[in-house]
Amino acid sequence: MQLSFFLPKTHVIQNEFNINPQCRRVNKKNIFNLGNLSWNMGMLCALNFPHVTSREFIASHDIKIITKDIVPILNKILFSSFDASNNSIILYPNMIDKYFVPSAPSNFNHNHCIDLLLYHEIFHFLQCTNQCPLYKINCLNEIAAYSFTRKVYS
Repeated sequence: MQLSFFLPKTHVIQNEFNINPQCRRVNKKNIFNLGNLSWNMGMLCALNFPHVTSREFIASHDIKIITKDIVPILNKILFSSFDASNNSIILYPNMIDKYFVPSAPSNFNHNHCIDLLLYHEIFHFLQCTNQCPLYKINCLNEIAAYSFTRKVYS
């Protein structure tokens, strides 16, 4: 399994457009233009992110961290999600341990992997609180979240 967190930018863009059915309707010649704009927006949001750890940010914004075990649905594997209705990040440890950690580079331990997922969901929190743009096409939100995470985590 290849994780978008560790793919080159063009592969992240292509991967997100391929796995999201809503994005398959986008004209092929516009995919990389839209993907690049979304990537750059994630980077811009990262530049405005305070120099704090993911856990410090989560605590200062009263975001709850919830863990749940889930079963993959239609071969879709979820590692985390943001629930705006109760201001919480949901982590799925059974999926993280089974698929994410083994697919991460060898220099990433379990805690590094969790941190990446937290930053990714913090980006979605920022979108839901109008601090970063929210796109109507979900793959653009994901591309922006990956670039945000990459920039903030580096």
